[in-house]
Amino acid sequence: AATGLKLLWQLLPVARRLGKLNEYEEELGRAVELAKQDPQRLLALASVKAELEQEAGRYDEAEATIQETLKLARGIDLRRQALLLIQLGKLFIRQRRNEEAQQLFSSLHHTLEKQSLAPLAATCRFFLGNIAMHEDRLEEAAGHHQAALEERRRQNLPGPAGLSLSALGAVALARGNYPEALAAYQQAFELLLEHGKPTDVSYTLLGVGRALTLLGDYPAASKPLRRALSLRAGRDDVAGESIARLEVAKNYLHLGQPEVALKEAREALFHLELLSLPGPTADAECLLGRIHLARRRHEEARKHLSTALATHRSLELQQAAAFDLAWLLDTALSADDLEGVRRYAVDLKALVDRLDRIDMGERLQLRMFRGLEFLSSKGHKVVDARKHLEVAYREVLRKASHLEPETRHRFLLQIDDNQAIVAAAARLGLAAASPPAAGAQG
Repeated sequence: AATGLKLLWQLLPVARRLGKLNEYEEELGRAVELAKQDPQRLLALASVKAELEQEAGRYDEAEATIQETLKLARGIDLRRQALLLIQLGKLFIRQRRNEEAQQLFSSLHHTLEKQSLAPLAATCRFFLGNIAMHEDRLEEAAGHHQAALEERRRQNLPGPAGLSLSALGAVALARGNYPEALAAYQQAFELLLEHGKPTDVSYTLLGVGRALTLLGDYPAASKPLRRALSLRAGRDDVAGESIARLEVAKNYLHLGQPEVALKEAREALFHLELLSLPGPTADAECLLGRIHLARRRHEEARKHLSTALATHRSLELQQAAAFDLAWLLDTALSADDLEGVRRYAVDLKALVDRLDRIDMGERLQLRMFRGLEFLSSKGHKVVDARKHLEVAYREVLRKASHLEPETRHRFLLQIDDNQAIVAAAARLGLAAASPPAAGAQG
């Protein structure tokens, strides 16, 4: 048994570095059993086993592995226990058990600071920032991530500092400051390329691609998105690979290649359904609906988008549900479906009115404006459509205020939704006929 444990202790890290740990899942389980009399090795092996179970979507098994190991490892040093508790908190976040995760990381952060374990305390701040981000508390998220970054720099931890920069990029993206997001992601990429894991590098590349997409530079976004997918392909993280594939599919759609986008999105959906991950599966359904809409296959688009909407609603993912409704409204407008336009416009307005903040909310306001204008043209009495356009126009100008002239021009005139907002605003004679200069408040 002792020799077997020594051999597995050497083998499993190699498999993990190669991204082939899933092929050795049986051996990993045996190693955990053999290590029950060796608490230090048990903690390390159980953490890896729980991580593998998480990646496969087996959250109950992952939690059971962690909880059992914590009981067996009582009395071992705090640092090693903290690593496993952090894994448990990450599991809570994945399951959207944010309140439990918040309590765990807050308590653990306090304990680690008292014991002067600054790097692990910074890790807790990092995950507290992620929780705040998930709950749209962007200022709080930025504060946690900035504090974690500063501590990681003080401790000379370039890999973790790269993760913090990547997280700050995500916050800037949610705030609509795309140049700031791009700069943070690019700094993170440089650090993680040398000091991080391939999955960390791929996540940062996805951020770069999303920022370039939101700036309207679809050709430039292709390279980082496809590189992110190549880094995830063929490794243990099938869910991560599928999510990256969805981003590549979106890029093909933006580039006017819906047939290629359809192939990529279908492959991603297939794997996400096998993993039983309802949130990402619903995202894939939504994208398939958008692709069919671009192909003018209205009934297929409606089916996929309706499926996405039902799932996002069941998971209480309200922002995602709002965009499902927006694309359904687009589908009804494209098909000249009067009853569909009326129903989706009413549902979308009711949902948006309940949300405090929405990423890319100007796109939802544009669709409500279009839907109400369409209904008005058919003789229906509607509330003032103009106010929705005013909100959308103000938000587009706010985001444009962060941009230099050349980038601002592309942002306003090469992104279809932004171009439509600007054109409609000019038609209705809204104020602020020209966008503010870069650096202005908007």
